[in-house]
Amino acid sequence: MATQVQFRRGSTAQNDAFTGAVGELTVDTSLYVLRIHDSVTPGGVATVGLSSTQTLTNKTITSLTLSGNVTGTANISSLTGFISASGNITSTANIAGGNLVTAGLITATGNITSTANVAGGNLVTAGLITATGNITATANVAGGNLVTAGQLFVNSGNNVTAIVNNAANGVGNIGSSGTYFNTVFAKATTAQYADLAELYVSDADYAPGTVVSFGGEHEITITTVSSDARIAGVVSTNPSYLMNSGQQGTFVLPLALTGKVPTRVTGNIAKGDMIISAGNGMAMSCATPTIGTVIGKSLEDFSGSTGVINVVVGRL
Repeated sequence: MATQVQFRRGSTAQNDAFTGAVGELTVDTSLYVLRIHDSVTPGGVATVGLSSTQTLTNKTITSLTLSGNVTGTANISSLTGFISASGNITSTANIAGGNLVTAGLITATGNITSTANVAGGNLVTAGLITATGNITATANVAGGNLVTAGQLFVNSGNNVTAIVNNAANGVGNIGSSGTYFNTVFAKATTAQYADLAELYVSDADYAPGTVVSFGGEHEITITTVSSDARIAGVVSTNPSYLMNSGQQGTFVLPLALTGKVPTRVTGNIAKGDMIISAGNGMAMSCATPTIGTVIGKSLEDFSGSTGVINVVVGRL
């Protein structure tokens, strides 16, 4: 039988009440852990044991895999390592790692950051979700910003509406005139507004509905004559599709090329009448227009000196 060396031992309560000498070891028989003492701290410092509670302060973890939850009230960070759990990854501060992977919930009141992939059932944060790899969720993704150097996949559940605007109607753009996407591949599109327009450089800022012609100091100017053969069209009010977004100039106006557009008119007009210029930026009805002067056809009846009606431009 080998010789046994026994240290001071006792229950957790007994250990907590004991202050040992520097380097002295005691045994916690309740938790089956060793206590290392420093002559100052009551109970000493518990080492890793079967039932002991440990902190990760000043400890380096290169890989962490749990079958339960990863929870913290400070930062949870494995730097370039791997954080994986079959339960939840939760922090009241930041979560950061090489890979953040769980079938459950990843949630933080700070940022969720990964140098590789972020994948979970739900990804929820009031801050930033960023990854140099993929951001993947089998349920919801919610954050202040979602940033990835990889691809963002949506609608694996084949929902009718794949991307939902969670703000008010008409709020929020996809891309911008300065930072835009390339080709958009889609089966069909719909829009609330009616006309197709293109940006042109004008010699002044004209109100929507103004009839303009090709000419002036730049590309377009207000029409000043009736039956103008240089007619360009009508300044759009709300184009559904706007082309030539990169056009530069002091006055750049959307010119309706086809579709329904509010137009300044004068005189008696019946629905279906052909519309030509009347001068002073307005339009009027004409039964026998000459080639190249027709703006479109009236969609409304009108009688008066001036007003605004819908005209279907591009119709002869």
